[in-house]
Amino acid sequence: MGTAAVIAREIAPGNPDFITLNLQVGPIPVMRKDHLYIMKQNQPEFGPVYPPEDLARVLSIDAKEIETGAPVQWVSTGLPTVIVPLKRREVLSRICINRNEYEDFIERMGKVAISIYCKEPIHRHNHLHVRVLTSCFGVEEDPATGSSGGCLAAYLVRHKVMGASVIEDVRVEQGYSLQRPSLLFLSASDQDGGKIDVHVGGSVIFVAKGELI
Repeated sequence: MGTAAVIAREIAPGNPDFITLNLQVGPIPVMRKDHLYIMKQNQPEFGPVYPPEDLARVLSIDAKEIETGAPVQWVSTGLPTVIVPLKRREVLSRICINRNEYEDFIERMGKVAISIYCKEPIHRHNHLHVRVLTSCFGVEEDPATGSSGGCLAAYLVRHKVMGASVIEDVRVEQGYSLQRPSLLFLSASDQDGGKIDVHVGGSVIFVAKGELI
């Protein structure tokens, strides 16, 4: 979404409201609606379900803190992500990667982001609080992750985490542990266990500009 915003504002003629990004995972359309950039993501793939103990060791938490109503699962709409549901935000806030366990997990399962969420947001008007750990991609933690947000949206409707197979503008807060709070809007619909349409939206704030000379 940030890339699309920069292209629309600084590169593409006429500051268009629609841009297609040609990425490694294929063409990704992004449209601007009011103040939001909304990305339509690829059809999700659902992969292995992991024992809670596996991720508990990686995250240095007690496995009992992992929610049992939804699985710990690999999902990808382009960026492979393991989704981990937690019961309490307090536990999410004190997660610390166990390097040996993490490296062993990545070696066995391949490079993945780890998206940990709970239904205990900081702000009452939001729905979920999320952290996304991306150490194997060169960044310890991402403050706003549109790609993993799409994986989470697909997961939420497949497992009816929000009580339905359709969600619209689920408000996800992220980045608070980095003092870079962000807000993503997730929408998705599960067509009877088949095709899942996934959209992720958010506003973009320009913080710097430079020139090569």
